[in-house]
Amino acid sequence: MFKWPSLIIENFYNNFDEVLKISEEVEYFSNDGTWPGKRSDLLHKINKPFFNLTTTKIIQALFPNEYENLTWSARMHFQKISMKGKGFIHQDGDEISCLIYISGGEGVGGTSLYKPKGIIKDRIGYLKESMNAYKENKSLETLVEKHNKQFQLTTKVAFEPNKLFLFDSNQYHAADDFVGERCTIVVFFQEIRHQGGATLNSSGRSCRKYG
Repeated sequence: MFKWPSLIIENFYNNFDEVLKISEEVEYFSNDGTWPGKRSDLLHKINKPFFNLTTTKIIQALFPNEYENLTWSARMHFQKISMKGKGFIHQDGDEISCLIYISGGEGVGGTSLYKPKGIIKDRIGYLKESMNAYKENKSLETLVEKHNKQFQLTTKVAFEPNKLFLFDSNQYHAADDFVGERCTIVVFFQEIRHQGGATLNSSGRSCRKYG
């Protein structure tokens, strides 16, 4: 059972051309292999108004009548990935994961959700191998195929600029086919609470209470 629902919003930003401009102006950095491609610095550090706008719009989508009374913590980056092949099915270590599609070449893939077919074999080993491959910019094709065949597709969301896809961070997910360069915004919410400190009830959990 997942705490948070999945949500798709098309035409998420009203002024998408301004977002495209920001994506072209920020600097992108490589990483230690934790994730593929390059990311910008944390956006609350380099563009606080844009960070506030984006996270507030997401919270408004989840809690339209309560968002003014809520507080939250989140990380947000632009991310560019230039590689071929499919993404590695994984979970995130947060409460809510969000992708906002920004730009990509013809045929670039979106994002899919999965469920395990059974007990996952050697998950930690696969993760270590994938991190090394990302770090050294090596092909992941054989590793991804071996790992991903343990999962069954449940939801497929196509790439479309200015589309937001939100889902519970515990959901297994992966990027679909990479073709050329794909630019997204990634947002990870660690916590959402009432300003008084009370824990929030989520729709995903509450709707299952009564059958």
